[in-house]
Order: sequence, then C-alpha cells, then structure tokens
Amino acid sequence: MSKTNSIISPNSAQTEDFVDLSVLVPVYGVERYIRKSAESLFAQTLKEGIEFIFVDDCSPDRSMEILQEVVSNHPERAGQVKILRRSENGGLAAARLSGLEIARGEYVIHCDSDDWVEPETYETMLSAAREKEADVVVCDYVAEFPRESKAFPQNPGENPHRMLARLLNGTLHCSLWNKLVRRDLYSRLPFVWEKGINMWEDVMVLPRLVYFARGIAYVPRPFYHYNQQMASAYTRSRKPEMADQIHRAWQTVDTFILGRPDGMSHSSELEAFRTRALYSVLTRSERERRPAMIEKFREGALHWPPSNIPFGRFDRMVFRLLINGHNRTADFLLSCREAVKKLLRGKSR
Repeated sequence: MSKTNSIISPNSAQTEDFVDLSVLVPVYGVERYIRKSAESLFAQTLKEGIEFIFVDDCSPDRSMEILQEVVSNHPERAGQVKILRRSENGGLAAARLSGLEIARGEYVIHCDSDDWVEPETYETMLSAAREKEADVVVCDYVAEFPRESKAFPQNPGENPHRMLARLLNGTLHCSLWNKLVRRDLYSRLPFVWEKGINMWEDVMVLPRLVYFARGIAYVPRPFYHYNQQMASAYTRSRKPEMADQIHRAWQTVDTFILGRPDGMSHSSELEAFRTRALYSVLTRSERERRPAMIEKFREGALHWPPSNIPFGRFDRMVFRLLINGHNRTADFLLSCREAVKKLLRGKSR
C-alpha cells in the first residue's frame, strides 16, 4: 500500500489473515447514491468471510459522511469494513488499485459506489466458484435508466478462451463489477492499471485476467444493478485526453494478446476490438486530432481498413465516414441522433 494513503478505520477487519471475498468500492462524488449502494452491500446473505474496502478518492461532497452513517447503522459489519483514504484524487483505476493492494480475499470483486447489488449476489457467486473450481464467475446485470430497467444476460461459456473472444468482440460487457475473480490472477499481470487511465480501465485489465483463468462459472441471475441515471462521476465529461486513454487501453490488450503463443487465434476478435476502440476514440476527439489518431491505429493493424466492424447499421456508416475523413457529415449524423434521444427523453417525462 502506498505510504501516501491511510486506512482511517484501523481497528476494522483485523481478526484474520485471509477472507473468502474482498469487495472493492471506489468512492467519489456519489452522495446521491452511496447510501443505497452501501446498504445493499451490508445486506448480503454472505455473513462471514467477506470484507468491504471503501476507497475515498478525495471525494468533494458528503459521500464519506453518508457512508460512515451507514456503517454505524450496521455494527454487525464493523469488523468487515476498511475505509482507505487516498492522499490525492487519482481516478477510478488508481482507487481500485489502492483497494486491491490491501485486499485479503481469495476472490475479489468490484462494486461502483453509485450501483447496487441483490442480497444473494456474493454468496451465490462464491458458491459457484467453489462448486466449479472457477477462477472467474460472471453474473447478469440490469441497466437502470431513469424510466426503465433493462436486463442483460452475460453468459461467458465455461471455456476461458471463448470468454476472452466474447470480451474482445464486444458481445460480453467488459466490466469488473459483475465478475468474481480469484485474486491470484492479478499477480500474473506485469502491471494491473496504469496511472491516469480512467477510460476503458476495466477493458485494460479484464481480458488479460481471463487469459490466465483455468475455469469460468456463470450465474444466470441479474444480480448487479448498473446505474445509468447519471454518467459515472469519473467519466461523465468528455475531455480530449480520454481518447488517448482509450488508445492506451486498447494497445495494452492488443500487445498482450499478440505476444502470446496462441495470440493470432484471436485475430478476428482483435480486429473487432480495435474497431470499437478506434470508434470510441474518434467520437471523443476533436476533428483536427482525428487523422493522427487514425494513424496510431493503422500502425501494426491486422487489417486496414478494418473489415470486422461490430456495429449496427448507423454506427457502421458513421465509422466509415470518420475513417475516410468525412468528419462534418459524421458529426452531423451523431448530433442528430443525440437530438432525437433528448427529444424522446423529454416525451417520456
């Protein structure tokens, strides 16, 4: 653990050297949501062998005050709670890494502090890990929009090779919050997160973890509630540097996979992965930066222009416009789609 960070609940979670599960929760700017999130964690049916590590990433609001209130209302969980305060704001990846450094669980799972989970989530997923002797356990999730909830099945299959392929081609959500991971897998990586990478930070990590997994288990229940009522406090603004972060995340995974003996067996999925990354980069970049970003992706490309384009008809059209330099037309179409979305949201109120 960095000497610049401090555990401000020093008497908690010290009764045993190891636990079954560590739940890592970064906290920043979530005063509207953290009460519900923390209550859902402390309501877990898994009563023993669990620890909750909350990482205060210098939250500027009342998030930590509210969290302390919730903790005080659950004395039965007091010995399972650690609150780690970072000395400076580092972003989502840095907060998760700080929590991982002090985690003692055989397994680790992440929970964003504006989301919430069902009571049986961690007991069920841990049981599946034991029963299947799995290194990774996946559950379904529910996207919580202002006017509706939508469930997303996330069946990864039982073969790590197949799960990796689905992460790369975008048919499986590349998030850490609905995936229980054996902590030892993190030690297989030369580095976990890079400082300053707060876009696609999960994408940078999860495919590399899954590559080393020996077994996968699936719990077909929508346990995790992914809050879409606001953009993430870490990523809601679209700044130019986000394009560079996405490029770096893609590059990390691409280099890792191609550097493995069986890497080329995923060439088709890597092309789809590259295409999704490039599209995200271009839609976040200013027009004058787009040619340079395209050139970055062209270097060492498996195919150019990409033929495996994993989008619907509209995004496929916009993507082709962007890589061919028709920026005004692409931006006009994207702005029209955004205007229609705003109109529909207004009518639904």
